[in-house]
Amino acid sequence: MFSLTAFLNKILICSYKNYFKKHQRASQSIERVQSDKLKSYINKNAHTVFGRDHNFYSIKNYQSFIKNVPLTEYEDYKSYLNKIKTGQSHVLTFENPICVEPTSGSSGLPKFIPYTQTLLKEFEIGIGVWIYKLFKLSPKTFYGKQYWVTTPPLRKNYEFGNIRVGLHNDTEYLSKMGRLIMTQTMSIDNSLMKFNDSDDFFKQTLIALLNDINLSFISAWSPSFLLQLDSFLRKNYNQIVSGISNFQRRSELLRLGENSTWKEYWKNLEIVSCWTDASSVIWKKSLLKSLGKSVRIQPKGLLATEGIITIPIDIKGTHVLSVLSHFYEFKLLDNSVVRAHELKSHDIATVIITTGGGLYRYNTHDLVKVNNVRDGICEFTFLGRDNKTSDLVGEKLNEQHVVELLEVINESVGIEINCFIIEGVIEVNSAYYLAHIEANIPVDDSQLNQIQTLSEKVLRKNIYYDQAINSGQLKSLKIQLEQKGFHQKLLKNYSKFHNIKLGDTKLPLLFGLGELNKISYGN
Repeated sequence: MFSLTAFLNKILICSYKNYFKKHQRASQSIERVQSDKLKSYINKNAHTVFGRDHNFYSIKNYQSFIKNVPLTEYEDYKSYLNKIKTGQSHVLTFENPICVEPTSGSSGLPKFIPYTQTLLKEFEIGIGVWIYKLFKLSPKTFYGKQYWVTTPPLRKNYEFGNIRVGLHNDTEYLSKMGRLIMTQTMSIDNSLMKFNDSDDFFKQTLIALLNDINLSFISAWSPSFLLQLDSFLRKNYNQIVSGISNFQRRSELLRLGENSTWKEYWKNLEIVSCWTDASSVIWKKSLLKSLGKSVRIQPKGLLATEGIITIPIDIKGTHVLSVLSHFYEFKLLDNSVVRAHELKSHDIATVIITTGGGLYRYNTHDLVKVNNVRDGICEFTFLGRDNKTSDLVGEKLNEQHVVELLEVINESVGIEINCFIIEGVIEVNSAYYLAHIEANIPVDDSQLNQIQTLSEKVLRKNIYYDQAINSGQLKSLKIQLEQKGFHQKLLKNYSKFHNIKLGDTKLPLLFGLGELNKISYGN
C-alpha cells in the first residue's frame, strides 16, 4: 500500500546519498581530507578577532597551526564570547552565530557554544551519512513515522545579548527541506514543548505516540529517558489510553494492557537509536526487555554540543569518525597529540576538535578507544569523560574505572541494575567510596557481597587505588541499596542543577566529594 510517510522519508534519505558517497571516499584519504578542512577554516577565518590573535595569516600547514594555536578549553573563549554577546561581528568565525547552545559546566553554570550556519551544515553531514547508511541496512525503519526525542526547556531562560539561546529541536540540524519533511513524518510536534511539568509532558507525549500506529523509528539520547517514559506508561496506562482519540486503537490498547512490549504497541517499530556505551551501558538490558525481542537498538555515535565526532555504520554499533564534519586531533595518554590518520589500534585518546562554529583545537574531554583500524579507518568506542575524576587520598579514580566495573557486574551478576553510581566520602579518620545501587528486582545479601567483591577486584587494578587501600588511607568500597525511584529522582535533580533538558541528560557514574549533596538528590 502506498505510504506518503515512506515516500517523504525516502526523498530525505536520497538527498543524503551524496554525503554518504563523499564520506566513503574521504575515509580512504583521511589525511588529505582533514588537511583540506583545516586549510579552509584558516583561510575563511584569518580576518576574525581570533584569527588575528593567533596569526592565521602566517599559518600554512598543520605544524604552523599547532605552533600558533594551543589546545583550548572553554575558559579560553570567554573574552571572545563577551564580544559576540555585545554585538561585535567576525569574532570567532567569518559568519555571525545563529544562536548559542547552552551545555552543562562542571560548576552548574552553563557553557554557551556558538552555532553558525557552517556548524549546522557540519552536523547535518554526519547525521545524513548515519541516516542513509541506516536506511540501507534496514529499509523498514523508515516505512513509518519517526520519534526524535525532544524534551521541553526545563532549564532556566538564559539571555545572550540579542542572540537566540538554544535550538528549538533536533530538526534544526537539518536543511530547510529536511526540516519541512521531518515535520510531516514525525509522530509528535512542537506543541508538546509548552509542558514544563514532566508528568504532563510524559502523558501528552505517550498519548501522541500511542495514537500513531505507524511508528517505526525512535531516535533518543539517553536510554534512561526512554525507560522513564516506559515506567510512566505502565504506571498510568489506563489514564493515558483514555486520551486516545481513535476508538479502535483505544480498544486495541486496552486489550493489550500495561504489561505488553513496545513492539506489541507499535507493530512497525524496527530500530531505537540511543547511547549504549560508557555510563549508558547499564540500561541496555532493561530497555531491550521493554522494547520486545524483534526491536533492535542501534548504539548512537558520539555527538556533543560542540560537534559531531563518530557515527554508526552498522546496527551493532561500529562507530567511525565523521571525517567530513570537522578537523580532529587526539591527545593520547602520554599527552602527545596525533591526527586522525596517525591513530593505531588500542589507542586511548581525548578528542580535540576544530569546527565551523569557531572552536579551535578545543578539548572536548571525551575519551575514546580505537578498537580496530580496518583499511585505514578507525573504529571507536566512547569510554567516558577524561575530566570526571575523584581523588580523595591520591587514588586517582576516574569514570573509566567505573565503566569497566559496571561491565564486569553486568556480565557476572544476574540482576537488572537500574542505577549504579559511586561517590567519594570522607568521614572522621576515614575515606571510602560508596556505591548506590537501584535494582529492578530484589537483591539478596549474597548478590551484594558478590558485587562488593567484584568491585574491589576491578578498582584495585588501578595501582593508586590499590596503594591507598594497602596503606590504610582508603577503606574498601561500601554498597548502599536504594529504593525504587532513586534513579528518576536523581536524574531530575541532576538535570535541574545543570540546567539541561531531561532527555539530553547523561548521568555520570562517578561523583566527587560532596557532589551528590550539591544537587540535593535525597535518599
